[in-house]
Amino acid sequence: MNIEIKKNKKADMKNLARILYVSLLTLAASAAVSTHAQAAQLIFVDSKSCAYCAKFKREIVSEYSSKGAARIAPIRRVSALEKWPSDLAGIKQSPFTPAFIVVSKGREIGRFYGYENRAAFYSKLNSLVGG
Repeated sequence: MNIEIKKNKKADMKNLARILYVSLLTLAASAAVSTHAQAAQLIFVDSKSCAYCAKFKREIVSEYSSKGAARIAPIRRVSALEKWPSDLAGIKQSPFTPAFIVVSKGREIGRFYGYENRAAFYSKLNSLVGG
């Protein structure tokens, strides 16, 4: 009987170790995917009085999520007239609108200003995100 209890404890410990191992692998994989998915953002600095911002919103914002660049750098709108978000404290604010700032892990990768048309926008963005 004593031998049987020891075997069961040993089997239980092995099962517990397997469960912990699989759980840790799942957690690590989940964290890696989450970190990669949020590795970069495209900060769109906007102003209500900016005609080029309005043109950008009409022509790009609705289609952006279906583009490859959106998987690399999802767009985030920040008003030029409101307080700069605290998570962007290390990023210099833009005095101009529209401004497009690519940020990764709290650091600026690059920026460009103005909006002319789709082709020019995606060309400038791709040069920053490597698309």
